[in-house]
Amino acid sequence: MKNILTICISLLMLGAIFFGCSKDEGPTASGPITVNGFVKDIYGTPVSGAAVIITGKTPTTTGAGGTFSIPNVTTPYDIALIVSSSKTAVVYKGLSRSDPKLFYLGVGATVVNNSAQISGTVPAASGKITRVLFVSGSNYSSTTADATTGNYSLSVYWRGTVDSLAGKIYVLRYTTNTAGLPIDYDAYGTKALTVKNGITYSNQNFLVADLSNPAETTIGGAIIRPTDYTLNYRTLYIKFDGALIYLAQEYTNPVPDNFSYIVPTITGITLAVSANATKISTPNNQSSSFTKMGITPGSSGVNVKLENGPRLALPLHNSTNVDTLTDFTWSQGGGEGVNLVEFLSGSSTNPTYYIFTMGSSLRIPNFSALALGLPQNTNYQWRVYRYLPVNTINNAASDTFRNLLMYQTSDYGSSSSERFNFTTKP
Repeated sequence: MKNILTICISLLMLGAIFFGCSKDEGPTASGPITVNGFVKDIYGTPVSGAAVIITGKTPTTTGAGGTFSIPNVTTPYDIALIVSSSKTAVVYKGLSRSDPKLFYLGVGATVVNNSAQISGTVPAASGKITRVLFVSGSNYSSTTADATTGNYSLSVYWRGTVDSLAGKIYVLRYTTNTAGLPIDYDAYGTKALTVKNGITYSNQNFLVADLSNPAETTIGGAIIRPTDYTLNYRTLYIKFDGALIYLAQEYTNPVPDNFSYIVPTITGITLAVSANATKISTPNNQSSSFTKMGITPGSSGVNVKLENGPRLALPLHNSTNVDTLTDFTWSQGGGEGVNLVEFLSGSSTNPTYYIFTMGSSLRIPNFSALALGLPQNTNYQWRVYRYLPVNTINNAASDTFRNLLMYQTSDYGSSSSERFNFTTKP
């Protein structure tokens, strides 16, 4: 799980989304406060037994529910989460909220994994794509029914101690053009189903009478990108309940900035369009992504705006003799956002550091006392990710932020710098 953040970010930048965090500042105070927070992993599971450190205070350890409490803290404060089992440190710089939700960028203790099987038939439709989905909140499973027989089978997975999951089965049938884009929707249907762990639900059939032929309309707009960025792909999504479902992606070379998609008019749905672009940099590319959520069928003039990514400055690529007194600096990139600076060695035996900051400079923290010190004469890489519009560091220490990254809850933009190498001091 060493590089789980990199994996998460890559997935998010393939289907990125964008949000405003200004409503989750949390309670703050100008004088000394008691910081009552908790730690969750990427799935929202509490992380117990992790060290939590606020500069100048005695370290504490998270309890069984992932909670911790540190009294008499002067704001603003820096806080660090240390997970020794994965040799990972996550640092938030400049918090003032009294209820931070720290995000362990990995998977914590083993939790219960649940699964159920669903199978049945839909009306066969040669030459068409029939998608069958099970959706429960933001959780979904998807499959494509056999065009000749109409048979389908899908597996549903969820985590946690609850052994049942209430949701709906959705069926959506459409025809695509030679580019793989939907051009005609001729069948839609849904039915409620609650599944339980370990159970197979067969004969979940849809007849012709269970399906309707939705009317069609379009959504249209343009990608707005920095002129020195090249558009790589554009993706169309449909949102059923809380789940964002992939429909199609354009990879034509070049991908045009303007877009128009044929979409179904189904009560309660919204659409989303995402885009990804890169700028040629040294030693590798900068990247920028954005997904516009909540697009209603029939919308026009939809703008999907990509921002310039951060740009690394010092230490230069392939620098040597780097230690915890070395200043790392970068340009912020476009838009109002929070930066996440990542330091990776490529080896699970060496520490990984993730640092959230609103600033444009920092030093690698010295966690030698916690057996997480920067190793000597070791190759590392560093990169800056930027999430926007996150207008304070307090917003990054919230469930809103974690849910955004993991469950794509609203509009979201992200960008990344190029990646520099360095070698630590002998």
